[in-house]
Amino acid sequence: MPPEIIPEIYVHLSHILQHENSLSTLASLAATSREMYDLLNPILYKHVTLTEHNANGVFWGLLPHVPDNGQTENVGQGKTISSEVRREWSLWPDVAIPDEDEVASTHSKKMGDDNHIYPNASTNRRKLLSLQHIAHLTLSSLPSLPNSTHLHNLFPTTVPGKLNKIIPNISVLHVTSTFTYELSEWFNKHTTTPRRENIIRLPFLNFILLCLLNPQEQIIIDYPTYTTAMKERFIQTRYGEESVLRRLEISHENRRRKLELEWERFKKHNASLGIIPLPWYWRSTNMVLRNVRGSSLPSVRCRGVEVFFARVQPEDDPDDELEDEEANVVTLERRIEQIVDLLQPKSQQLQAAARQVKSWRFIYAEVGDGREVEQGVRDRLDGIDSGRVSFHS
Repeated sequence: MPPEIIPEIYVHLSHILQHENSLSTLASLAATSREMYDLLNPILYKHVTLTEHNANGVFWGLLPHVPDNGQTENVGQGKTISSEVRREWSLWPDVAIPDEDEVASTHSKKMGDDNHIYPNASTNRRKLLSLQHIAHLTLSSLPSLPNSTHLHNLFPTTVPGKLNKIIPNISVLHVTSTFTYELSEWFNKHTTTPRRENIIRLPFLNFILLCLLNPQEQIIIDYPTYTTAMKERFIQTRYGEESVLRRLEISHENRRRKLELEWERFKKHNASLGIIPLPWYWRSTNMVLRNVRGSSLPSVRCRGVEVFFARVQPEDDPDDELEDEEANVVTLERRIEQIVDLLQPKSQQLQAAARQVKSWRFIYAEVGDGREVEQGVRDRLDGIDSGRVSFHS
């Protein structure tokens, strides 16, 4: 067999393994020699999925990213929430912050103690070369707060203009429904508090903004489908301690009712609030929002917007796993309100950004058999440019 044929065989084999999602086999094959590493590494990094488990591993080897002009800035840190404050806030419907992050922090430290290989100039150079091959990045699940902070510390400055992006060739950024839900949960727990101004944005979100160049094709954001199990977990993690409820003479019935109201507010607003500023940060890309039900939509600043609304199930065929209002009811007025608020925000700054969007496409927006939603939107926004705004079924 001619030697020049062997690399082509390995490349063909790598595409088969990638198609079958056998990335571990492909990674093992790439580790057999330097030649195989150089040949297969671009294929391994072409499509990358970040999860709560592999986020640090994907970026391991990087040194803190030095700004072009050598300047650094102090990254503002929010005030630490003490255990006493946690107990006092536990009766707020959206503030019973669990200790999951603290457990993850301890686990992260133990893992770090066992790792005796530290990043250096060589690993930094190789990792930067590898990250340049990423064309499709999927955010699948949310890294813990300690891991997010560790990644964010790779950037000693928060001024994006002073940085060379470490993922410069990305075409598509895909945010899964799981990531969207977990991010909105984190936002709800850590920002809607009695002292909102003291809580910072999740560091992982800042990390993504700092390391990505503008996605060339599109940003895809999938909205979650809310289930009864999600609702129960939401309530349980915020319910508060029995002793505190008893001392303050709060009945379980009142506590449950308050948390159910908080759940309704969470479904309506927090998914969009949580993903900010992803739809706002990159101007010259296309934004795709999928599986939208009754949630509010985030303000955008991009080239084009597509909104895929979830098809509403017939009322005589409910899904037992979904909540009744999620399975069957999205009112005509609510759907019109969703679209009008997106096309014509209340803030003048947001209105100016919306006018820069060249194309708005709304798919499956109708909640009935007619075209009441489209007609209602056009009646509300008299003079709307039909060339820029279109409805499809």
